[in-house]
Amino acid sequence: MLVKENDNMYANYIMGKIYMDGCCVDVDMNIAKKCFENSWDRGYVLGLTKLAMLEQLTGSRVKSWLMRLKAAVVAFRITRNNPNDPRIREI
Repeated sequence: MLVKENDNMYANYIMGKIYMDGCCVDVDMNIAKKCFENSWDRGYVLGLTKLAMLEQLTGSRVKSWLMRLKAAVVAFRITRNNPNDPRIREI
């Protein structure tokens, strides 16, 4: 099943979680990764955090921690400018 690219960062994030967890669909880490990448490309910081989790699941722990560190720095910068920014809120 192909996931159509969507401009909505939240929709991409939720689709990634669905495919990562296997909620009503077969688990597919490749589709989940693409969805989280789309979410991160549109500015949603938690998309990068979930990408880091996928990296850890595939055995790349160092890359996972570097991605999490990057997400933390980006979230800190966004929060410093606007604590209510939608790019850092969990849905």
